[in-house]
This record gives sequence, structure tokens and C-alpha cells, in this order.
Amino acid sequence: MDLVPTPYQIPPSPSGPGNESVVADPIRKTDAVCGGREDSEADPIGDHDDPRTTLGDVADLTATCASESQLPSVAARMGTSDDNTPVEPPASVVDFERSSHLATLRAYIPFEGELIPALDATRSQLVTALRDIVTAEGPVMGHRMHSAYVLASGGRRVGKQIGHALNTAISEAVRTGILVAENPLEQSGVKPRTYRLPGQSEVVVRQLGPRTLEQVPPMELAHLLTDAAAVSGWDTTESLFRDVLHRLGRDRLSSQASQTLAAALPLAHILEDNSDPSDT
Repeated sequence: MDLVPTPYQIPPSPSGPGNESVVADPIRKTDAVCGGREDSEADPIGDHDDPRTTLGDVADLTATCASESQLPSVAARMGTSDDNTPVEPPASVVDFERSSHLATLRAYIPFEGELIPALDATRSQLVTALRDIVTAEGPVMGHRMHSAYVLASGGRRVGKQIGHALNTAISEAVRTGILVAENPLEQSGVKPRTYRLPGQSEVVVRQLGPRTLEQVPPMELAHLLTDAAAVSGWDTTESLFRDVLHRLGRDRLSSQASQTLAAALPLAHILEDNSDPSDT
């Protein structure tokens, strides 16, 4: 009598408490972890001041996920590298037509930190805080120093008393040699002047960042105008102004923008006249 072999039957997978990991997809599990963390970091740029979030934690977790899902690092998406070195933002962040222009400008690094409200701080505390702002953003105009301080102290507007306290502290910092003040447009007051540390460069041409056009130092605008004129010439002022605004990521040439750029135009002509012919 012939024996017919019975086909081998694969036993069913165990099911029950504690056995869910047997059928779990390890890659999907990793993606779920990455996705959950990514959702919590949906707006890293606007959440710099949250002390609970550190770039190191996010970068480490993203490095773990990258081997499976090939996601770009969170550091790259935040415009920094894992060693805290600034990098250019991805092209998708910047309007396609302007990306080539913005890539030629250094990123503007704003001051980050929490400051004591100006009316609650001592004069020494104000001077120290303003020095820290200039360390991060210098050369920087007094207008921008006011705005940066108030924002870092949790305020929204620069009132008359706050402005007076900041102006007094800025003047003391200049008088004691902590800051260097320059006034290429020879305007009166503290806010229209440009401030830097003694060891900082006199001019640094950068992207607009959080500044308004009126908060860009005049010499920085003058260099932008000179660069634009090297391409399009000096013949048409409006075209020249539009080229500068386009490079800074702005579209509209308002009357205020025209006045601001027109004020810096004589400085640009001086730069042009003083330039070495061998460099052109």
C-alpha cells in the first residue's frame, strides 16, 4: 500500500497580547516614529524661542529615520547644518525666479534670545543686550536695534519711553567704545545711524531677513545698487531700484522704497567712482 505524503502545513502566526510586533512592518514603524516627530516640528522656523525644542534632538532622530525613509534632515530644512553652520535654504523655499539672485547674498542671521523689558532693565543690562544684538546682526541700524530688542523682550511696539531708554543706552555704548557708530547720510538722531562692534566689517551685504528696507544700512544698499548697476547700468533709476528689490525678494517699488534707495544712490556713485578699474 502506497503512502501519500501529507503536505506540510505552516502553523498560523501567534496572535494575542504581546505578539503584535511579530507582524509589524519594521520600516513602517520607523516611518511612523519619524512622521510623528515631523508633525510636532511642523513649523521649526517660527518656534526658535521654544526652550523645549533643541536642534540636537531633532537632528539625531532625523538621522535615525533617514536610513529607512531617506527624508532630508530637519537641520537642512531649517536652513542650518548639524554643526550649526548656516546653509542656503532649499530652492523650494525661495521663489524660483529669485533663487539665483538670493543665493548670491549671505543669509541674515537675526538675534535670538529673551531680554528683560527695556523699562525694567538697568542701564548696564540694556547696554549688554544691545551689544549682543549687534554681535548677531551688525552692522545694524538703530531702527532695527529697537525692533529686535522689543521683540526679544516680548513687546510689540517701541513706545516713546522705551525708545528713549534704548537711545540712551546706545549712546552710552558708543561713548564707552563698546559700539562704533557710522552716519553716512549725516542724519540726526540715534536710529538712522549704523552700529557695529569695533572688530566687525563696515559693510556686510545680506538678504533682507526680518528687516524692512528702511532698516537696511545705507552702505549695504549702496553696494546692492552698485552691483545692480554693473549689470543693468545707471541710466534708468527705476529699473535699477527694481533690480535691487528683486534681489532682496520684494516686488513692489513703493514711494517709501524709492525714497530709501534714492537716499543711498549718491553713496553708490561714490563707491563706483572709488572702485579700482582693474576689478571691472
